[in-house]
Amino acid sequence: MRGGRLHVTLSDDVDSLDPSRAARPSAWFFVRALYRGLLAFPDVPAPDGGNPVPDLASAMPSVSPDGLTYRFHLRGGIKFGAPASRPIRASDVRASIQRVMSSGLGIAPFLSSITSITAPDDESLVISLSRVTPDLPWILAQPQAAVVPANTPAPGGVSPDRIAPSGPYRLASYVPERSIALVRNPAWDADTDPVRAGYVDGIDATIGIPPARAFARPSPAPPTSSSIPARPTSTQGRPRSRRARAPSGRGTGARATCS
Repeated sequence: MRGGRLHVTLSDDVDSLDPSRAARPSAWFFVRALYRGLLAFPDVPAPDGGNPVPDLASAMPSVSPDGLTYRFHLRGGIKFGAPASRPIRASDVRASIQRVMSSGLGIAPFLSSITSITAPDDESLVISLSRVTPDLPWILAQPQAAVVPANTPAPGGVSPDRIAPSGPYRLASYVPERSIALVRNPAWDADTDPVRAGYVDGIDATIGIPPARAFARPSPAPPTSSSIPARPTSTQGRPRSRRARAPSGRGTGARATCS
């Protein structure tokens, strides 16, 4: 079933919608909807949900016997949405990893073993390491490693609405401390995305709603005169009292009267 809009509430604002600067889980939710990465975590329960799977990559990387070289091959036919509106290339992946490494933020320290990243062609990527880093696939599956166009300015130097999306949605509006709205990204192709279903047509987030308020049940409406039953009366016009019985007919030690 597809269509409609998802409405969510956030107690606090996201720290950034630029993937390389997104550190809060609330921001990761939107980054995952807006951007794709070389690898990603599948939306399934543990333990499988904790293991990375190919996203933009066509398969998990091949690793050299010494563990120092990772080779990736990209899926073909995947495009950025506006304003880039072009195919995603291996050079974009290279630049995106270098972009987060240079920021020093988030996952950057965990990428310190990378000595070089090369893109022999548009669909091939080679990462060379100075030391064995067995958790590299898990690091590259983090939202902060999402891929953006190679010419995207350094973190903090670009408005989020100017970063071309590759996921199911694009940013329609962001009012800090108030709201975030996503709409469908027409460049996204569900057939190329094994991770995101993109069921809804859009996502609307209201910011600044405390959890206690977000999960509170609405108070029942006060009774109106038409919903209050009339008081039963005897034929002489006097109130008539009845003693209530326990449902089983046995005594319960409690009494109730209705009038």
